[in-house]
Amino acid sequence: MFILVNGIFKQKGCGMGMRYVALVMLLVSILCGCQRLATVEVVNNHGEIQNSEGLKTFAKNVKEGKSQVIDYVSYGIEGQRVVHTMDYTSKQIEVTHSVDGELIEEYVCGNFTITKGNDGEHYSLEGCDFEKDGKLQLAPVQ
Repeated sequence: MFILVNGIFKQKGCGMGMRYVALVMLLVSILCGCQRLATVEVVNNHGEIQNSEGLKTFAKNVKEGKSQVIDYVSYGIEGQRVVHTMDYTSKQIEVTHSVDGELIEEYVCGNFTITKGNDGEHYSLEGCDFEKDGKLQLAPVQ
C-alpha cells in the first residue's frame, strides 16, 4: 500500500512529509473501520436474570436505529452454555445461536420487542427467517 500511496503522491509532487501523513491517515481509517462494538452480556441462569438492563438498552437502540451487540446467555438442564448473539447493524438483527461454543444456527430477525405481562416484561425477536413462527421468546424479566 505504501508503494501505491508513494506513487500517487510522487506524481503530484508532494514532499516526503505528506507521504507519511497520507500513510498515517490511511492506517487510522483502516483501524477505525475494523473496531467491533462492545458486547453487552445478559445472563439467564434458570430464570434468574443478570443485567436485564442490557435487554432494555438493546430494545431502545434497535428502535432508534443505533448499532449494538448483545449476548443473551442461558443454561441448559445439564449446564450447557447457550448463547444467542444478537448483532443489530442498521435494519436487521443478525443472530448467532451456539451451545458450549459450537455454532448451532444463524438467522436474521426484523425486530426486538418488549411486551408487558403478569409475570414481567417479555423480550422477543420477531420477523425471524427460521421455520417456526418467526418469533423467539426470551425469558420474562420481573
